[in-house]
Parts: sequence; structure tokens; C-alpha cells
Amino acid sequence: MTTNLSIRVPWHDSQWNGTVCRDPAANCHCVDYKNIMQQKQVSRELPVRGKPFAKFLPPCAKESGGFLSPVDWQVEHQHPYTGNEMVAETHGHLKKTSRRVPRFTALGVPFRWLRRENLESWVAPRVLGMLPPEMDCPQGFKTGWVFNHALQAAILDAFYGSVESDTSLALFYTKGAHPLGDDIPRLVVGVGSIERIGQLTFYDSTDGSKSAHPIWEREIVHSLRPGGEGGLLVPFSDYLTPTGDEDEDARRAVLAKRLVIEPDQDRMVEFSYRTEHI
Repeated sequence: MTTNLSIRVPWHDSQWNGTVCRDPAANCHCVDYKNIMQQKQVSRELPVRGKPFAKFLPPCAKESGGFLSPVDWQVEHQHPYTGNEMVAETHGHLKKTSRRVPRFTALGVPFRWLRRENLESWVAPRVLGMLPPEMDCPQGFKTGWVFNHALQAAILDAFYGSVESDTSLALFYTKGAHPLGDDIPRLVVGVGSIERIGQLTFYDSTDGSKSAHPIWEREIVHSLRPGGEGGLLVPFSDYLTPTGDEDEDARRAVLAKRLVIEPDQDRMVEFSYRTEHI
């Protein structure tokens, strides 16, 4: 059976084209995602609205907010444990790491597979072969995420191992945060073939003798292009961009509802963890 992937993206008012939103203040939907809410600064985005990621990188970029960018762009990854003295021995050597993201690429993270409570019940039965054992966290440090760097790397490789280039599909969706209404908890915005899964990458280090730690975000290069070439791009933007006429905008909003694609209720969990098997 073919393994397809669901990939969560934030709402974007310019069809995820690798730019800052045309109206960052009006896009109140993207801040429904925790990382964007914590980092978005509208005052900084307004002067560069419509500019490509190369000019200004908004927080939505790391959440696949530019999965239809027609040009490459740079992103920096900083380990979330950086600066935490409790894990200085295991993570203190990790540096902020920059890399180039290819055009028409999403960044996937299989959150469900990386939760410690899911190792035995969910992950192990779906992985061929033995996984490295989990390790205890340093005294006083608590986390719900897999801690062992080697186990993280093995899980990430196993998750993407069943994806088939040019056969598996990527289904891009928003998780409740969109202008179509609160009654649509998951909204599919596009579908494309997966052309390539990027290699596992690691954080740069100040000490080569210490263990390498994987960057969880993985490149998912896909076939979908602006306008829907290479797949399906639901044309919500054509109906939701304000025209200046309130009656016409209301009419178009009704029509946009007819374009809604959402997963069946019993498949909702497959659209709940940023990146998941379908």
C-alpha cells in the first residue's frame, strides 16, 4: 500500500508563494499555530509585505508557509534546548544551523512519532528492525519528546522510509486556522506528488567529539505548482481576496465554501500532527 503524507501549513493570503503576506495584520489565522504566535511581529512584517523570504523571513516559513515558493530560500534552525543548563552536557555544543531550502518544498516533522509516550504503542509496531533504546533525561529535566538523538534519527528515517518518490502524495492542509469558518477543523488546500525526501541533516557543533543531533524538519520536495499545475491547488484566493464590493465579497465567500475538501471524521487523526502517514 502506498504511503501518502499529510503536511500542515498555515494560512497565507498569497497562496504560499514564499513571500510575506500582502496584509500581515489581516491574516489573523496563522497565529493559531503556537510557534507563529510567539514570533510574529506585525510591525516588522508590514514594511516588507509581499517581499520574498530572501528579504525577510516570517515565522510561518518554518511551518511550510512558503511550500509553493518558486525560488530557494535560507532558514536557520536553533535547537529548542539551547541555553538550558540542565542539558548543557548533551546539547550545549549545538549551534544555530543554516541551510538552503529548495523551491517548491515543505518542511515535515512527524510529531506523533517523536512523542515518548508513543514509542511502544505507535512507533515500534510500524518500524522494521530494532530501534535504539531511549535514554533517561538528565536529573530535573522533563520532556514529552524522545530524548536520545540516535533514536530520533532512526525514527525520522523510518517515518520517511516508506514514502515513494513520484508515487506518494502530499496533502497540504490547515488545522482549523483559515477564513472558511470554525466549522471546518481541517481544510485541504492542495495536493501534489512527492518528488523527493531530503536527507537527514544535523545541527552544527562546537565540539566534533560529541554526538550529532538531527534537525527534525525534513525537506519534502513536491510537484505542485502555482495555479495547480502538477497537482491540485484549491483556488480559495480567487474567491477570498477582497474586491472592494461587500456584496460581491459575500457572494464569493459562499462560492469558496463549495470548494472545501476535508478529511472524513474517522481520518482526522491523520491530519493532526504536522506531518503524518495517510
